[in-house]
Amino acid sequence: MKTKAFFICFIVFIAQLNLFSDTREENIDLFILLDKSLSMEEENKIKSVNEYVCQFIIDEIIIPGDMLYIINFYGKTDVFINSAVKDENHKEEIKRNVMKIKADGKFTDIGNALDNLASTTAGYEDNGRLKYMLLITDGRQEAPPGSVYQWPLGKPFNHKFLEHTRTIEKKGWKIHILGIGKHTDAKVLAEKLSATYSVVETQQESRGTLATPPGEASSASANTSLVDNLISQTPDFLSVVKVVSGPNISYKGFLQKPYIEFETEASYLNSVKEIGLSSIIFTDKHNQKAGDIIENVVDISFIENGVKKIRIPAILPDDLPSGKVDGEIRFIYGNQNVLTPSLFDISFTNKNIFSRFMVHFIILAILLLALLLLVANSMIPGSKTSGVPSAAKSAAPVKNAISEGLSFFFYLNGRKLQELPLILKNKEHFFLNLSPAGLVDITETKNEFTKAMLTAKGKILSMEVFDKSLLADKKQKFDNILERSFNFLKQNGKDLIISFRKK
Repeated sequence: MKTKAFFICFIVFIAQLNLFSDTREENIDLFILLDKSLSMEEENKIKSVNEYVCQFIIDEIIIPGDMLYIINFYGKTDVFINSAVKDENHKEEIKRNVMKIKADGKFTDIGNALDNLASTTAGYEDNGRLKYMLLITDGRQEAPPGSVYQWPLGKPFNHKFLEHTRTIEKKGWKIHILGIGKHTDAKVLAEKLSATYSVVETQQESRGTLATPPGEASSASANTSLVDNLISQTPDFLSVVKVVSGPNISYKGFLQKPYIEFETEASYLNSVKEIGLSSIIFTDKHNQKAGDIIENVVDISFIENGVKKIRIPAILPDDLPSGKVDGEIRFIYGNQNVLTPSLFDISFTNKNIFSRFMVHFIILAILLLALLLLVANSMIPGSKTSGVPSAAKSAAPVKNAISEGLSFFFYLNGRKLQELPLILKNKEHFFLNLSPAGLVDITETKNEFTKAMLTAKGKILSMEVFDKSLLADKKQKFDNILERSFNFLKQNGKDLIISFRKK
């Protein structure tokens, strides 16, 4: 079993090397916060971390031109490396220095390390590069006496620490917390920093034995296993989806509904990345009221690198004052994948009912005025329109307009999805699309999510289904689909009932 486990780890390690080897051209800034407190000496964890940094981060992630910044922290912080990587020889020199890091410091002051990072890296913020932060620790926040980040071990983070994490959250770095052992603050830190995290068990924890005493070296095989486990927890280290514009809140459509809009850019994706927004919390800076402004969980799929525009329906609080509103938006996630950053300042104009529908009121007033004038004109003796019903005048044009094409409405699960009918001329097509997240729409052009094509044949509407696996009943005929319903299967097994009706 040990041979088999080693073989699997070896395959995983080789896969990571191939994934990141010589595929990147743009330079990045990489900041590593490395715990060198005394507990890292147990089971020789510090040696495993040093080897992980050398074998994976420096050998496979870093390329010449990247900025590498390493802070060693315990009760104090030491800026260990702050340098642009020149070439392969320079990388070897950095690796030799990293392997000399010893776990010899008392306490674990993560807050002080973050302080040092924020102040020292201020000069790098506007260089246009993607920025990554990796924090590696085996413990919890345990600051020395006198530290502004000191509080009882195991208690919630203090106000000073939380204010500092909010500043870091807004910088737009991709942050990953790598915890070694079960008793770390990795998960809590990740939540406060809107970061991803992973926890790797030590050899003693996985075997259920006591930890190795400080100063006593672990076996070479145990050390190798921990290094491989650390590598396996960061397979998509470089992949990032960054919010590059927004978010903004604006009003769209005939009914002037509010939407949250922002633009993202995905980089270095090695697989489809699904990001689930379980909540978007808006906090009004004026009265400090906070609340979720989306009704349902929003799943966003990122299939390839590049820019993507996102628009999400919003539900603003009823007591939100009209006019300019200043606040803060925080994204809350339903899985480990996150957007960077996840915390934003926002300013927008909140519209009351009158301002949202002012144009509608004006149009309605004009129509009423025109109607009154028409009625008044019809009452004048000798008027050409006297006694002629207005409906009779408009009937012919409406009939001609409808006769130019086949008109119908699209229903999803019994609900009509548009106010005006869809109109297809003879032999024209519409395309029915079903995304992996279960979103359904109809477009005039075919796209990557297209599952069927609608075609008008005189007064008959037919449908050609491209993916038969989506059909609940694969024997259904689609020669004339008007006034009929069809079951499409979503990926989670639920049915989507689709129908096309004349009204």
